[in-house]
Amino acid sequence: MTSKETRKRRRICADDDESYFESYSDPQCHLHMILDTRRTKAYQEALQRNSNFISGKVVLDVGAGTGILSLFACQAGAKLVHAVEASDIVNHMRRIISDNNVVDKVQVHNVPVEKLQLQGSVDCIVSEWMGYGLMTEWMLPSVIAARNRWLHKDGLMFPERVRMFIIPVGQTQFIISRAESWYDVMKLYGVDMDRMVHQEYENMIGKMVCHDITPEEVMGIQAKLFEIDLRTVQEEDLQSLKGKFSCECIGRGDVFGFCIWFNALFPAQVELDTAPFEAPTHWLQTVLYVKPFQVEQSDVIQGSIEFKRNAEENRVEDADLYPDKDLHDIYVDGLGKKASSSPTPIDKEKAEQLKTEGNQLMQQGEFRKALEKYNEAIKLFKNPTFFCNRAAAFSKLEGHQLAVQDCLKAIQMDSNYGKAYGRLGLAYSCMNRYTDAVNAYKKALELDPDNESFINNLNIAEERLRNPGSQGNSNPTMRGFFPELSTLVNNPEFFNVLSNIMEQPPMREFMSSIMGNSEGFTSSPTDISQRLASIIQQQHPSFADLLRREFDNRRPDTNGNQQSGGEKSDQDAKKDGKDGGKDGENNGDASKN
Repeated sequence: MTSKETRKRRRICADDDESYFESYSDPQCHLHMILDTRRTKAYQEALQRNSNFISGKVVLDVGAGTGILSLFACQAGAKLVHAVEASDIVNHMRRIISDNNVVDKVQVHNVPVEKLQLQGSVDCIVSEWMGYGLMTEWMLPSVIAARNRWLHKDGLMFPERVRMFIIPVGQTQFIISRAESWYDVMKLYGVDMDRMVHQEYENMIGKMVCHDITPEEVMGIQAKLFEIDLRTVQEEDLQSLKGKFSCECIGRGDVFGFCIWFNALFPAQVELDTAPFEAPTHWLQTVLYVKPFQVEQSDVIQGSIEFKRNAEENRVEDADLYPDKDLHDIYVDGLGKKASSSPTPIDKEKAEQLKTEGNQLMQQGEFRKALEKYNEAIKLFKNPTFFCNRAAAFSKLEGHQLAVQDCLKAIQMDSNYGKAYGRLGLAYSCMNRYTDAVNAYKKALELDPDNESFINNLNIAEERLRNPGSQGNSNPTMRGFFPELSTLVNNPEFFNVLSNIMEQPPMREFMSSIMGNSEGFTSSPTDISQRLASIIQQQHPSFADLLRREFDNRRPDTNGNQQSGGEKSDQDAKKDGKDGGKDGENNGDASKN
């Protein structure tokens, strides 16, 4: 598999070094990278956080480009920065250095770093050497050479470590889009192109392609392949980078390939992560496509992968995937083998602690970290509560299909687990599968008839089935709610009644929970407004009716005009109160499990 197939966002000519450097003479290439704010701000933050060390020191910027990292080093207090850039962009860099009044601090060197001549050592080396799939461009050997020649023994590297990860993925939007183009041909001309659709899938097998992956396309739990310590690695270590992996599958479906990505770690605990669960970077992710194969929930895919320099194209990497078994011969268990004994009391205690840590992270909004805690807990002890809590984390990360699979797993283990049915309904609703959502909520209410969250969410899902067109235009938001409320409190009658309601214990408890987020994670604007409306309805029904009429009077009609007023039917009022959209449905609270 060769990364020749990647979209060349960073334009790379791999025939020789001259072509490679020439490709970096284009300002648009640098603009594309600099506008990747997660990339650029990570370097800026790392240098600023280490300003106490950098102040008064000498910095070497390898592959300086426009000089932006050299400028960051100056901002961090560097006494001198050697900016090394072999491409013609160096002419612009010199002007940028002058325009920023740091000519006395930045020395520009228009040579490959291997030909650089410096007197003395440097205290820091900064370089953005990472390519697609980490090693494409093969610039790291140049950084290692610079480190070996000039870095002081107590010096810092930016970044100082990189780690590579892998995760199985299902059918990706990238593949779907390629196939859909042939369906468009069939629709346009009335000819059968089904053979070409299948050929698109066949053509992907064995290729390594750079594109973005969404959380919904992920089919398992990530595994770390390897880690490179930039302070100690040598060039010969890079000739073959190998890593073993064991990925537990989350859900039932077809695996179409394996997504790989890296994260870079800087001194002072700054991290740049290019994972599919994070905001996108210009690196996107890299997918190694294989012949599709089916997996079940908790199946484990094991194998190894090797990255090595392409023998013909010096700055291109190859990757070879070696499954331990035929990929269809997957076997169950998070450790890669069937469990021979039940979890020990120590395993259960550790798993319970991991679940508690996950719940705390959920409360803090650290959903990805919470997911990792639940993953570890499940490996030790397959408990329905752990699967249900992990479903809540997946829902927060927009991985609704994965949430469905975890809920089904929890229900399989405990058919009377009401909260699992409730979370299953939420996941189905977020996927616009309202019939399935209704069935799940009804089952949840059979087990927990008085649960208001289940009742409200069932009403919302049923309303969506009755009114499919309502789901996109009746989603209340805080921005739309509070301006109306601010006009109402100027009315003395409204203000007096509202003041009385605010003093009641249910309202005080509600406000306390919102301010402290003590009730968990269901603090979306829609959820808050629904809960607020429910409390007002219980405490002062006539006031709730008055509020509803006032809001109805102010709501635009289908033509965007202000309505003139008048009461609505009870059915319409119910529709207005219940239809909160997907965000309005209560997610449940993993911290209470």
